[in-house]
Amino acid sequence: SPVWDTCIAQLALLESGIDPEDPMVQSSARWLMDKQIYAAADWQVRAKGTRPGGWSFEFDNLIYPDIDDASIVVMALDQVRLPEAEEPRRADSIQRGVEWMAGMQSKNGGRAAFDKDNNKKYLTKIPFSDFGETLDPPSVDVTAHLLEMYGRLGYTKEDRAVGRGFAYVISEQEEDGSWFGSWG
Repeated sequence: SPVWDTCIAQLALLESGIDPEDPMVQSSARWLMDKQIYAAADWQVRAKGTRPGGWSFEFDNLIYPDIDDASIVVMALDQVRLPEAEEPRRADSIQRGVEWMAGMQSKNGGRAAFDKDNNKKYLTKIPFSDFGETLDPPSVDVTAHLLEMYGRLGYTKEDRAVGRGFAYVISEQEEDGSWFGSWG
């Protein structure tokens, strides 16, 4: 994914000592902001009142943003410093992404990749669902990645969304001490 890979490269450079005002990372931040999705889509059926503001994994996917990509983009944008005239756009992009992800929290406190509360097993009984992708249940890996983002932004488990995500991750730990994720 160009979005995912750009974020990983940008974060690695910044964590390795590149100046947050370096033109190279400013350029990638602008590119990431240009990729933010503002289009309405069917994910809003379960996330009523949530404004679009995520990012997608693919090059040209304008209607299915995913939480995993959105969380790493927000972390990447948070580390960059743009010229003063562009800072409001960067701040708005981060805020819009955080708002979108907050609206996508499932009832159990977890986060799925693309939807919220899409975990009804009866959907797998539909004859054409043999490809196994009709569900998008919350997963530990996506939720944990989002908790990492919240932590970098200064949120704590006392914040409602973070606390609920924290409780979800704890509840999903396996007896052997590990966690199982869907994507990682």
